[in-house]
Amino acid sequence: MWRNIGRAFGLAFGLSAMVSACGLAHAQDAAPAAQPPAQAGEPALDTVRTGTLVFERETIDLGTIVQNEIKEIKYSFENKTALPVTIKELKRSCGCTEAKVHIVGGDKFAEPKESDANSWFVVPAGAKCEIAATFDPKGKSGTQSKTVTVISDDDERGEIILTFTVMVEQNIMIEPTILNFGTIERGASKVLKLTVVGRTPDFAATDATVTLGELFDIKKGETREVERGGKKLRATEFEITLKANTKSGRGNDTLNVRTSDKNEPLKPVSITYMIQGLLASEPNVLALSSAQPGGEMKGEIIIKHRKDQPFKILKVEAAVAAGNAKPTLPDPEITFQFEPVDAATPNKWRIKAVCIAPMDRPSVNVVAKITTDVAGEEMIQTRAYGVVRRNQAAANPPAQAPAPAGAPARDPATNK
Repeated sequence: MWRNIGRAFGLAFGLSAMVSACGLAHAQDAAPAAQPPAQAGEPALDTVRTGTLVFERETIDLGTIVQNEIKEIKYSFENKTALPVTIKELKRSCGCTEAKVHIVGGDKFAEPKESDANSWFVVPAGAKCEIAATFDPKGKSGTQSKTVTVISDDDERGEIILTFTVMVEQNIMIEPTILNFGTIERGASKVLKLTVVGRTPDFAATDATVTLGELFDIKKGETREVERGGKKLRATEFEITLKANTKSGRGNDTLNVRTSDKNEPLKPVSITYMIQGLLASEPNVLALSSAQPGGEMKGEIIIKHRKDQPFKILKVEAAVAAGNAKPTLPDPEITFQFEPVDAATPNKWRIKAVCIAPMDRPSVNVVAKITTDVAGEEMIQTRAYGVVRRNQAAANPPAQAPAPAGAPARDPATNK
């Protein structure tokens, strides 16, 4: 009996060991052994490697071009590995530049966009390619520097910045670029010369006009050959006269020059001038003293004749200053008084202003309109300005000490 029990126990133990061994073997098949960690500087074992793009040149100097000359730029590169590279975008620094990529010898050009995976361009292993770019210099002049950034899944350089520089010369040159007559006394005239230079063999400036034609006289000269930067060009000269009857004040206009150049048949030139009147103010602004709301703000100004001639001030009144935030000014409480500094020789007049500081604004800003008997300057203006001083103590009363525990709080209005 004991022999049979021993045999049964041995058989059961053997079957249990066989099941355990089979389970362990099955578990080892399902879960592969852990890999050793990657060493520093090496890619992780599950990283997908890609190739590397190598460019012949990443910076190109295009030299000198003119504004109507569209320039082509080619960047040659190669994938010198056994793995592909995907170009996701050619990002341009300026709308004046276009860029496409293609395999050398192929006729398929791509404009990849990072936001559109279907447009991405795959550079096969060992492939030679080109990025074909164009630069349109229209409207630009002087030294220009632009970039095309290649964005890819390149392991070593995910962004490669390609640069080109170029000097852009104008098709038509204006000398000087702005007609600035500066400051001229009223009643005087001034002449400026303008030279218009073109590059075409038959270039000529044919005409010139201004918007305010009654203020200027324009005379066109002959077109002749000139030399600029070692090149023979053609130039037309104009004489522009600002007439003596121009009113006082600052003025601006545009001279429109018409040319025979089909790329630029019209060339605008800015005009600026300042006509200094016979009357001047000292100082330039009538400064009002500061005051608290309800207080008096006072100031004065001198109006003089530049040639020390006698004249009269007939009236002074207030008007709303341009851009005033509160168009309720002029305030009826602002008044002006005026009198000659020397009654025997009235070539200088003193204007005094008195204003009640308003409650509803931080400053007073008005225009003093001055009526005179000087021909051409019957109405002149100056600015009157002053700051309203706020009573900080009244606006921000001191904080009250807290009431003792159990005592009623004080009434802030009566302090009781």
